[in-house]
Amino acid sequence: MEKIILRKDYKTRVVPVEESIGYYLAKRAARTWTEDFIDEDTKKTVTIDRCEVLLERGKLITYELANELKKDGFNEVEISDCPFRAEEEQYFPGLAHVKVTVRSSNNENAVLIVRSDSLRGAQDCAIDYAEGAVNKIFDSPDASYVYITKSEIVGKFHFIGRTNADIEEEEDQLEKDPDALVKESFKVKANFIDTDVFDPEDRFHYGVHKNDMFVVWAYDVVTAKNIVFDYLKHKFHTVYNDRETLRIVGATQFYAHTYVPAEYCNEYIKDDKKRLPVEE
Repeated sequence: MEKIILRKDYKTRVVPVEESIGYYLAKRAARTWTEDFIDEDTKKTVTIDRCEVLLERGKLITYELANELKKDGFNEVEISDCPFRAEEEQYFPGLAHVKVTVRSSNNENAVLIVRSDSLRGAQDCAIDYAEGAVNKIFDSPDASYVYITKSEIVGKFHFIGRTNADIEEEEDQLEKDPDALVKESFKVKANFIDTDVFDPEDRFHYGVHKNDMFVVWAYDVVTAKNIVFDYLKHKFHTVYNDRETLRIVGATQFYAHTYVPAEYCNEYIKDDKKRLPVEE
């Protein structure tokens, strides 16, 4: 059994690269830079941040790795006697979709999709929303309390949300006709190249999107595919060397979740620049 080292006893220090051999990286070694490109629609110069991770935190530094770091321009690194792999990512680099499962005192489960810049923020948003929307997300409205049972960052899923106007229109139709058609959620898989940032010489294939998942609400699977195709064509430039790279490679129904509105999510997003446009 491995020796247990308490996190409060972890010690780190910054040393010259040549003195780091035999120790673990306490912070990842990454090279960052910015690149400019011209937006074809606005003709304005857009600056994007680029990052190349050379070694992840927790990596044991060998003589060979130390030499590679020196060649890449690193003079000092932060090291530890411990692998130092476990870390809570308090704030995400951008907004993430977090799937939060909540349970009522009546043992009913509901799944909320929250957009947030932190896991804690997503959990706070979800539980507050659940508390105020008990009648909407649970079948039994008389729950005395609600609690979180699971939180999960949704990886390559991108949610194309419905607007409040869409939801209200469906509710009005159902009031008039209980048998009226309602939109269902579909997950649509797409491959494409974002040609604004794609560099064929980049070994990390930055700008190449493979098997990205999009969740969209539609009456049928064909419409769902078309919505995603049109959304991506509007958001990205996908033609490379006179060839259309965008391909919709699959679509199936997606288990219905409650998609927490943007205006509610914004109350829990710390960085003003990351806040969402409100879905009117």
